[in-house]
Amino acid sequence: MNYVINVFEGLILFVLTLLSGILFAVQAGIAIVFYAISVGIAYLAFGVAFGCHKLKSLFS
Repeated sequence: MNYVINVFEGLILFVLTLLSGILFAVQAGIAIVFYAISVGIAYLAFGVAFGCHKLKSLFS
């Protein structure tokens, strides 16, 4: 009976470790996506500001 409990415990620990790794990978993927979105917004804001500056200097 003790052997069955040990095998069951090992299986549960293996599944939990696997789940932890999968969740860590998902978390890293989400972080990369959010970083890419924030960098894109920063580039867009810089482009808009630079474009407005160029338009202002073009017409004045």
